[in-house]
Amino acid sequence: MQIIEHTADKLVIRHRRIEMAGVMVLFTIMSVFFLINTVLQGVPRLGILNAGQVLSWVVWLVFAGGLTLLGIMMSNTAGRGTQCTFDREAEIFCLQKPNLLSADSIEASIYSVSHVMIERNEEAKALGVYLVLRSGEKRVLASVPLHDSEDAHQVAKTVREFLLRS
Repeated sequence: MQIIEHTADKLVIRHRRIEMAGVMVLFTIMSVFFLINTVLQGVPRLGILNAGQVLSWVVWLVFAGGLTLLGIMMSNTAGRGTQCTFDREAEIFCLQKPNLLSADSIEASIYSVSHVMIERNEEAKALGVYLVLRSGEKRVLASVPLHDSEDAHQVAKTVREFLLRS
């Protein structure tokens, strides 16, 4: 988690998983090579394959294509990350989360935020940083490993201070 912008009227926080995005890019590259290899190995043999073998080849093409699409979507999701903007002038907060190839955006009044909460999940060995709305809803800002707890606490403190000045 990092604070991108922090002024008297605006606070922007972004949480991206760059390492995961890198791993997913490598996965995508391997999937593309798998797809290319499957095509290059199968096309010259199409005339000598029986129906079952052609069906098997098509299944492998679909599988390789699916892996490639999955890698592209996950690379995009991990690379874009979650961004939360608190705008005191417009009196709103906007939470943007990646959703496969697009982004979901939630916009609400800055005054609908009750508080910021950090929850510890022992099973996942992670901390969740949440915005708790007055309606009782919890909106996830980020989930970070336990070893990044200082960053999570610092960002939560910064958000709390910014909201108190509203």
